[in-house]
Amino acid sequence: MPRESYPYVEPKLPRAAEYNYPPLLELKPPPLPATLPALPFPQRSPPWLSDEWHHSTHIVPAAYPRIGPAFDLPQPLPFDATATKAERRKVLVEVEARFRELRETEKRAKKGQRTDLLWICLNRYVRRRRDREGVTLFLAHANGFNKETWEPMIRSLLARRHNISEIWVWEAVQHGDSALLNKGKLNSMFHWHEAVRDLLHFLVHYLPSEITDELPIYVPRIPCRQYQARYCQGFKSRKLVMVGHSFGGGVSTLAAIYHPALFSSLILVDPVILYPKPPYATRDGNSNTLAVGALGRRWVWRSKDEARSQLLQSPFFQRWHPDVLTAYIEHGMYETADGNIALKMSPVHETVLFSDTWTGGEEAWVRMHRGELDESIEIRWIFPGRGEVELGAPGQTQLRAWLRKANSSNVLIDGSTHLITHEKPDALAEEIAMFVHRKYDNKGKL
Repeated sequence: MPRESYPYVEPKLPRAAEYNYPPLLELKPPPLPATLPALPFPQRSPPWLSDEWHHSTHIVPAAYPRIGPAFDLPQPLPFDATATKAERRKVLVEVEARFRELRETEKRAKKGQRTDLLWICLNRYVRRRRDREGVTLFLAHANGFNKETWEPMIRSLLARRHNISEIWVWEAVQHGDSALLNKGKLNSMFHWHEAVRDLLHFLVHYLPSEITDELPIYVPRIPCRQYQARYCQGFKSRKLVMVGHSFGGGVSTLAAIYHPALFSSLILVDPVILYPKPPYATRDGNSNTLAVGALGRRWVWRSKDEARSQLLQSPFFQRWHPDVLTAYIEHGMYETADGNIALKMSPVHETVLFSDTWTGGEEAWVRMHRGELDESIEIRWIFPGRGEVELGAPGQTQLRAWLRKANSSNVLIDGSTHLITHEKPDALAEEIAMFVHRKYDNKGKL
């Protein structure tokens, strides 16, 4: 039975032409150190992956230089089991206000002066026997979640009919293994443009021109002539399908707006694309609920068993598919020097990312509304079922679905909240497989 979708409504945005956004800071070749960092954990072979596929983990430099200056960020609060809920929230709100002050300072600071070299970790899944050309999926995660939380969806996807040759799974600089590689250098008020630049830096300068079985841990930078051609002509030997969830959907959309030739289609899984406040309006000064929640998140335990037990006491995690929770615990946590278990991503960095949600999310909404996303890039929106909490405000999801009417469709996943990837990986895999099959399988060999 076909799933429900939102019928067309015309989104309206008064004074849309008055919104202005700065251009992306130019990408420059990063200066590589004499000694490159090692993978935080050894290469692995997921037990569910068939012999038809090969898995590997890779490292590439992040975009260079960085946009924002360094700041003395507030540190994570120790978990205090004796404090009342009201007492704890009062402290969290006070700390979150400090992040909002730093965000305003960051907006006024000179950009592009930070020369720290950061790193990006990616997982790759490649089909061993394939046509010379094929569909490449690129998966971009939600805020707070490691790249391996996609694996239950990937497992389900690969068991279905498709013509996917390769899957890359990105991890932003403050997430998962990337966060471990960048430890001690994440003291900035990360701007969403930074994530857009990181995505484009990999796609333009490091994604190999041909799909091959084996790649070195450090993916080599492609020659100048090739990457210059990509900006205008895209890829000659692959069709790139971006799958972005939440934060990952917002930054993927902005990346496609800036450099559309790279992208064949976008699958946007409840992306953070938000109806904007009027131009030049100021924020109301109220605390950011998502940021306060991130600050209050427990992130250190005595063991992974204790972590699982504590997480499962929360309705938030109870809705997750069990295999996604396992991937979060096994690969989103690590053993610290004192023998405890901690999240690889600190609550501080999750808070920093949430503090810029409106900036990046609003830009994507406005620029799509103005027709700045190339209509040749097909969009498939995937949303939670009706009756769930909507991003922004009630009614905004249907408007979001039709920000660009041409070459666009949408579907609702019944029974899921915003965290579709975590709660309904099989249903999401089914939708992705059907989209890829419809769009690419009937066009002859790719």
